[in-house]
Amino acid sequence: MLVHKKTELENNNEGSSESSFFNTVRRNKLIAAWVADRLALQVKDRQRYTRNLLLFSILNFRTSRLIGYISKDFEQAGIKITEKEIKDKVSDIARSIKTGPRQVK
Repeated sequence: MLVHKKTELENNNEGSSESSFFNTVRRNKLIAAWVADRLALQVKDRQRYTRNLLLFSILNFRTSRLIGYISKDFEQAGIKITEKEIKDKVSDIARSIKTGPRQVK
């Protein structure tokens, strides 16, 4: 299933490569860690949240869907954050992956 989604993602993004797919997965893992921090999740809950978000992002590879998923989680937790703030964080993390390792706050 993962290989099928990787191929589907590549087909929807002409010129994408395998590294692009794995950079997207890495980005989403870092986003999940950021969200888990903001939600103040405990270790087991953080791991579960990361797995769920990664699975969601593989099955629903559009960034707008991912932002909606995260936005709902913040809303349910009573945390006020705009979709623009989430989108900006996603962009920051994506840039950090492209430019090399650095700490994302």
